[in-house]
Amino acid sequence: MDSFLFAPIGDTKRDFVRVQMQIVESLSDNPAAQHTIIQINGGCKIMAKKTKEELAEVKRKRLAKKEEEERQAEIMHEKELLDLSEKRSNYLRKQKEYELINSDLKGWYDELDKLTKRSPADTVTDLQLETVNDLIVQVKQLITEDDFIEKVKQFVPAGNNPEYRDVIGVLRRLKQGLDRFIVNLKKEHDVIQEQADETLDLDDEDFINLDLKSDYNREDFIDPSIYDQLK
Repeated sequence: MDSFLFAPIGDTKRDFVRVQMQIVESLSDNPAAQHTIIQINGGCKIMAKKTKEELAEVKRKRLAKKEEEERQAEIMHEKELLDLSEKRSNYLRKQKEYELINSDLKGWYDELDKLTKRSPADTVTDLQLETVNDLIVQVKQLITEDDFIEKVKQFVPAGNNPEYRDVIGVLRRLKQGLDRFIVNLKKEHDVIQEQADETLDLDDEDFINLDLKSDYNREDFIDPSIYDQLK
């Protein structure tokens, strides 16, 4: 018998002792050594005492359960670290590509903008056309979710080369796309940093603070309000 609950009895200690004695007398083979009696809500409950082996088994199961919970928590933590590592690597890759492309584009934009203001109807050279087409490809590969960038097409090198005013218009669109891209990248950075703050512990030494570089100049942006969003 593991346990048995008697109906409520009186509230006095005398009633409890009387019923307790009746219970003990009803048990055989030295019941007092095999059972314990507790008072619950005015009633009596007989609880079978566990042997040393049974107590050891209960302790073993509790320990095994705790170890399994800790193992599962560690597995979950490792999965979170892997996910964070992949996001971080992807973020840093896009940040590096942006910096290289933006630097190259800015140089060519400034140079062709001067030529456009001086002779807007003149045609670009073959080298300039090749470079602009390369920039178009690079920007489109970096920015894959921008409807305006998606519409930009390479210049077809057939017949006369395009005029400066047409080329500078395309470069302006590319530059505006990069401005939007860096804002979205900043938002991505914030999400990753928030996840890192929640996931990383002091033992995760392979991860560093993902501060977004702030060495961008306001004049680099066609729309200065875009730059302001990075502050």
